[in-house]
Amino acid sequence: MAKKLLIIIILIIAFALVYLNKEKILSFTASFDDGIKKLNELDAKYNVREGFLAPGTGEEIISYKSELSNLRKNFEPSQSNDSKALVKVIDIKIALSEMQELLLKAQEQTVKAGIPDCSANGNINRITREFEGAITAAEKASSLNKELKEGYTSYAKKIEKFTENVEITTTVTADTARELNTKLKAYCT
Repeated sequence: MAKKLLIIIILIIAFALVYLNKEKILSFTASFDDGIKKLNELDAKYNVREGFLAPGTGEEIISYKSELSNLRKNFEPSQSNDSKALVKVIDIKIALSEMQELLLKAQEQTVKAGIPDCSANGNINRITREFEGAITAAEKASSLNKELKEGYTSYAKKIEKFTENVEITTTVTADTARELNTKLKAYCT
């Protein structure tokens, strides 16, 4: 009888803890360093290393973004600064992946282009739309990076090389995509 009562009490406590965590009344949080370690492991899995801020193929990017979104769900419920900073880093990585995905699509469209077609649904307009999406994703990543550096300074300093690479990459990518878009649009006028 005592064992059954003990098991019932343990189950009630377990359910209560799950409920409290789900309702954000009580949260179990990971430290920023532990979260970065998990992100580094994910990066290694997809060969995202220095000089690369996202995987190199469309399929890998889709899987990578999915895993990032799952990690985000683990950190998002907590209101700790560690978790908020981690969510910001994950959002940056998702935006960078979207940027890379759109650049790959633009590249694919360029390879398929053949004869330049300036019609509304022509290959030139499809390429410029992919570049415009990449510019938007780069600007989003840059903005999130700025928010991380300004709102979570001590955390950003821990990953300073990453934040510097984000700033450089997003600026260069957006500027290059804008320049290419201008040339493509000029071709069609």
